[in-house]
Amino acid sequence: MAYEPDLETFCDILRDYSRHGLTYFKTHSTALQGMLRASLGGHIEDNDDRIERKLATLKKGGQADLSFLPMPKPSGKEIKAGFFLPRIVPGDEGKYQCSFEIIFWIERDRGKTFGMRFEPAGENPSDSHCYPHVQLTRQFDPPTVTTHLESWMPTSYPAIPLGYKHPLQLFLGMAVALHGYSANGKEEYARAVIIDAMRRGQAALRAKQILEEVKRMLG
Repeated sequence: MAYEPDLETFCDILRDYSRHGLTYFKTHSTALQGMLRASLGGHIEDNDDRIERKLATLKKGGQADLSFLPMPKPSGKEIKAGFFLPRIVPGDEGKYQCSFEIIFWIERDRGKTFGMRFEPAGENPSDSHCYPHVQLTRQFDPPTVTTHLESWMPTSYPAIPLGYKHPLQLFLGMAVALHGYSANGKEEYARAVIIDAMRRGQAALRAKQILEEVKRMLG
């Protein structure tokens, strides 16, 4: 059975993951942190307490002026840093939806960026993107951030379908896209990131459920 946490638990998962990302962000030199901030127009959540407060508001179904959250260290050599912005929409009877906007930063020519969106199915059945999908994105708004994605690159299509239904599955799809995943059971790639981000108390119990969900999703 799929692991489908409630909104409060989901926000706690996002908090733990982004805090782990903030720890990685702070390992960069002051100069590199400045370049990252400049690339995102200063729209980075870089304070632990502020992340906690804003996600606490979202978990209660409120509105928070959230900027891009730091992601833990990417796998591979090309991408130096990643940032994500969850857009949570509370629904009836405790249900909710969430899309993710992601910016990847590459250490080239003082920093190059490109963006992606992981989105649930649209509510309008006539919408041509009425299925969970991922697609390239040039500009995000709000907050307004324009990436270096070439102007000739399409951003509406391809919209690659994802077999995911719950917001946690979209989150895990995003995390695996950046960190990778191996099926050998070792504590590496996305599995290591999840374990490292959620080592304490209830978080450690959630990590086990999340890892089972990743295994169920990816086989």
